[in-house]
Amino acid sequence: MNIDCCFTYQYFSDLKQQNNRLNDLTVVAIDILRATSCLTTALAHGALKIYATDSIGEALAFHQQNPDSVLSGERNGNILRGFDLGNSPKEFSAENVGGKILISCTTNGTKAIQTAKRSKNLILGSILNASAVAEAVLAIDEPTLFLCAGTTGSVSLDDILGAGLMIELLLQKKPEATLTDAAAIAHKTYQIYQDNLLEGLQQSAHGRKLTKMKRGNDLILCSQKDLYDTVPVYDKESGFIIKK
Repeated sequence: MNIDCCFTYQYFSDLKQQNNRLNDLTVVAIDILRATSCLTTALAHGALKIYATDSIGEALAFHQQNPDSVLSGERNGNILRGFDLGNSPKEFSAENVGGKILISCTTNGTKAIQTAKRSKNLILGSILNASAVAEAVLAIDEPTLFLCAGTTGSVSLDDILGAGLMIELLLQKKPEATLTDAAAIAHKTYQIYQDNLLEGLQQSAHGRKLTKMKRGNDLILCSQKDLYDTVPVYDKESGFIIKK
């Protein structure tokens, strides 16, 4: 198995323009703070399926066509006006999302999902479901790329740390796997913080921003390893993210 890592969705988009074979990969999209953590939590708490879009207008139009759905989204860390939920894992409770279609529109995470939706397999990863994601990747057993969402075009320590954690879990089961330099960087980053994942999130630029916004509790929530065994996957046929 070959394991690669891409540090921003913009760079992945540029690479795809040069190499259409990237669509043949299994991609694990990661936005630790906070989109993939929230979407994993939503499916774990009974959301039926998730419609992810990077367009506010598209999210609102879909909600108009599906009035029983739940609108969630943010820009620059703040809930979007007129939306039901923001982008904190604590909001995605069974009471709020159980048995409902969820619409998600975020600054970085849903853009990463949109960028990678034509991949052979698209899985959503977070610290919250790291072991379950690693098992899903091992079951597919094909070349895999960890796609870090990044933060508005910049590399995010929190995403690289999350990718490194999942790479570590893969290497424990498949030590012969080959890492690209980018994957090795992610893995080394995880090793720095493996005894305190929360510290890694707190030291990231986005983590510091959320802390200043009085949302430090979200970092605690997003740092809990293997809280769920839920694996969100993108279903090409329906265009929804569903629970595997």
